[in-house]
Amino acid sequence: MSVPHKVLVACDTFKGTCPSYKVGEAFEHGLRRYLRHRGTSPSSVQVVNAPMSDGGAGLLDSITFPTPQRENGSLLHFERITVPPSVPILGPLGVPLGNPRPTFAWEPRQHMILIEMATASGLPLLKDPSQFNINETTSHGTGQLIEYAVQYARKQNKEKGIVLLLGIGGSATNDGGLGALQALGLEIYVTDETNKTEVLLTTPFKGKDLSRLTRVAIGEKMKQFFFQTSPFIQRVYLICDVDNPLVGRNGATFIFGPQKCSPSMKYKDQKTQSDLNEKVGSIPSPQFYSFLEKTDAAMAKTATNVVKSTFSFLQAHHYQQQSEQAMTERLLHGRQGGGAGGMSGFFHYLLNSRYLPGAEAVSTLQNIQYNADFKKEMQSLASVDPHTTRQQKEEEGYLATHASLLVTGEGSYDSQTLLSRKTIGKLLVMSVMENKKQNKRAVEEVLILCGKCGFESSQAAMKETELFLESVLLEENNNNKKENVKAFIPRISVLPLGERFTHEECMTHTFDCIVKMIHDYYEAKNKNGKQRSNV
Repeated sequence: MSVPHKVLVACDTFKGTCPSYKVGEAFEHGLRRYLRHRGTSPSSVQVVNAPMSDGGAGLLDSITFPTPQRENGSLLHFERITVPPSVPILGPLGVPLGNPRPTFAWEPRQHMILIEMATASGLPLLKDPSQFNINETTSHGTGQLIEYAVQYARKQNKEKGIVLLLGIGGSATNDGGLGALQALGLEIYVTDETNKTEVLLTTPFKGKDLSRLTRVAIGEKMKQFFFQTSPFIQRVYLICDVDNPLVGRNGATFIFGPQKCSPSMKYKDQKTQSDLNEKVGSIPSPQFYSFLEKTDAAMAKTATNVVKSTFSFLQAHHYQQQSEQAMTERLLHGRQGGGAGGMSGFFHYLLNSRYLPGAEAVSTLQNIQYNADFKKEMQSLASVDPHTTRQQKEEEGYLATHASLLVTGEGSYDSQTLLSRKTIGKLLVMSVMENKKQNKRAVEEVLILCGKCGFESSQAAMKETELFLESVLLEENNNNKKENVKAFIPRISVLPLGERFTHEECMTHTFDCIVKMIHDYYEAKNKNGKQRSNV
């Protein structure tokens, strides 16, 4: 069986077992092992490993990974910077982080900072399920990380404004991002323990403080960072795939709060770690529903108080044509306000930040395929010499130039993966749209690796994937006939590790399982090809 000469590997993290770049390396190991066994030189196949992320855990790994074009200088070249031990960064429980130290990415040419919220305020930092508690977690450390990164950037160049890219997936928090904003100079006033006196909050803002926030004020530090004539930070982009509003039954608290709470908060009797594997938004008991209801009401009250106390100031900067009532409604119920426990909503309102869909932003930064809106926002993403033929070719992205086979994957693959169009779903859509653009099956095959398959079988997964891509193409062009649409759909293969290996093997030896799965996949394809040729 012939192996494609050009392979693009763009996998997301297998959470808790294998980072995205390691998944790509495992595929390459398995493929090269097969080629050696067949007596073929591994160098005959060009493999590009471009690790993916949806904006959550693994974002820094993806953006700093040495892809070929990043190494030769044609892409943004982010350097990974470690925060020194002398600079305290609080974790999600308000306790200073030790080792490993938090990091961020710095792009000196374009003066960009990229922060992964999960490195300071993420769920992976909570080692015990009993620590999962949206009342007790704070995003304060993310704000401290941003502050240090800005100070670092200004030491390099004080004259040039900074562009902040903030990946907000994987948070452990439900504080509206107000803890982070507090670290950046937002003054937060709350009622004291007697509920009678208003005081300035001097401790990190936590989820439980939502119920007692009375007002906020834009402090001098915050004005320096975001609002003076030449602010330290010129633009803020939130890399986020969440479409949910801030409050309501589909808001931050109800949909994402449950996965950030311990079993003891959800049930009267203690449950096990397996209870944390419930579907997103699952509410297992009336008592827990009541808790979420009160938290959601506190979030709504906080939003109203924040707008009321800052609108006159912000109107002069961002909202000249808006009313206070309209901005309150937008913060409460606008799309994309529920990311990272409401951080996306409050950052958008207070800092006029803009949203970037996670998979699309990362695929652009990784040169997989350029997102038009993202490219418009950042004209310099593929800088160096835009007039050369080589550069124009590169701007097409790896998907157009280097992907007769696309390998993608993440820990779990099911119908929601497709409908939400996150990493796998988005790359599948990109593939068929690229084929349609070239009017041929340029991306001939898509191989999907996953730990767990949520379909009845891998065969069912392949069929559902093809039907999904048919619907995408038909929706794109209503005049397309079904038979024409199928010409643009790559061959789909789904390889779930869970169908081949035990749960323990998948969790503890993920890399080795992927290597063996890929080797055996090509051996089986080769054997089947020979059998067909002998018929």
